[in-house]
Amino acid sequence: MLCLVRTAVNWALVLRGSGLAIGALFLLAAGAMLWLGQAFPSVPYAQPPAAPAILAPRGELPADAAALQLWVRRDGEAERLAGSAFLLVLPDGQALGVTAAHNLAIGHSGQLLDEVTLRIATVGEAGSGSGGEAGGGIGAGDVGSGAGIQIAGLHGAPGRPRRFGLDLSTDYALLVLEGEPPGQSLEPDPRGGAQAGEQMLLLGGVDGRRYEGVVFQSDPHGIWCLMQVGFDPSRMSGSPAVSLHTGKVIGLAVVAGWREGRLVLGLDPIGSLIEKGMSDEP
Repeated sequence: MLCLVRTAVNWALVLRGSGLAIGALFLLAAGAMLWLGQAFPSVPYAQPPAAPAILAPRGELPADAAALQLWVRRDGEAERLAGSAFLLVLPDGQALGVTAAHNLAIGHSGQLLDEVTLRIATVGEAGSGSGGEAGGGIGAGDVGSGAGIQIAGLHGAPGRPRRFGLDLSTDYALLVLEGEPPGQSLEPDPRGGAQAGEQMLLLGGVDGRRYEGVVFQSDPHGIWCLMQVGFDPSRMSGSPAVSLHTGKVIGLAVVAGWREGRLVLGLDPIGSLIEKGMSDEP
């Protein structure tokens, strides 16, 4: 004979357990949100301070100063536009190509793509970029609209594509040029960076245009600029930013984002790039 036993349910205990479980889930969700906020923070934003007193000598940006397009080819595939780059002359006179590590997607491998080529952009070629001014007096023939500048390899170990946090100083790659470099190499700012409140100029590698902005935050891990006008920052990573006071490079464009309807640009400080370039000298 089958006996049925009726048991009383302790609803108070059930409700208490459910409440504890729900509370634990809320704590886990809050912790996850906190972690995500720290790992994937939004770009900083602040109104720039007043123009600072800059003790560095005043200089002019060379008339032919320009950034470059970065073209890559992988595993026999068709060549594609991957981002921007520029030519930088180190203090010892050596000229290198400079771009962001995430443009090459090489991470820790230290291996170059099948082919990397730098080319000058025709103004407005990859999108007009509203509000940008036309670049200086440099034509496609100066770098070679077809052949361009061929890259022979990497100068030292590359950095890591930025995935987390706001440290921009790791997302870089220094490139060895084949043959003699053309005359479009830019000089680094002797200060190694910029000062908050300083006026700057982005030389767009993709579209050949120039975009003005002002620095609102600067430290050894990153320089943050508020741009005067909005534009499409796609594939602008690798473009150089120069000081309108010294006429020299203050940083490498790595990240961009929108805050309160304004475009914010993040730079890898030039001092960090120079330090790595000199330490990797053969």
